[in-house]
Amino acid sequence: MRVTLGRVNLVLYGAIALLGALYGQELRWAARALPGYLTGSIAAPRERALELEGRSLVDGNEWEQERAERLLEQSLAIDPRGEARYWLGELERRRGHPDEALAHYRAYLAIDPGYLEAYLMMSAIEERRGRRPEALAALGRGLDYFSHEVERYVPELEGGSSQAKRKAVETYTRYRLGARLLAREIERLSP
Repeated sequence: MRVTLGRVNLVLYGAIALLGALYGQELRWAARALPGYLTGSIAAPRERALELEGRSLVDGNEWEQERAERLLEQSLAIDPRGEARYWLGELERRRGHPDEALAHYRAYLAIDPGYLEAYLMMSAIEERRGRRPEALAALGRGLDYFSHEVERYVPELEGGSSQAKRKAVETYTRYRLGARLLAREIERLSP
């Protein structure tokens, strides 16, 4: 059998038609999302959209805070490892419920131990309660994590793309600054 350009095109068009029939909805979604992907502005997934809306209401009045709580809990129902856990801690802290706030911060740090603000908030809560050893312990856990990451995550500046290098330097810098800030807070609280 002789392969001609016409036969190759026929096979390709047949494959495209088959893919379109099997995955038409997904392909239409991908075609609509492609411009956003190329510009870096894809709409957030549902759980992230709920979390973003909820966190925007955390500072609000009582009604807005109740709505924030519902939205953040809906986000967690979709993605239990999401940042909404931290924002529930912020909500509880602002409502004046330190034990609930600490529980949310701890739970979120089990998911993302690199979330500097959670260590700082835990320490601030414990300091306000007059529990300096617990405040120092929270900061110490954060310092241990960030110091370890600084040692482990030295960016490679040779080879690779400039975007990858920039991201590596940003991450390393964030860890280094986080470790310095936590060390400064420990020094401030230490007797």
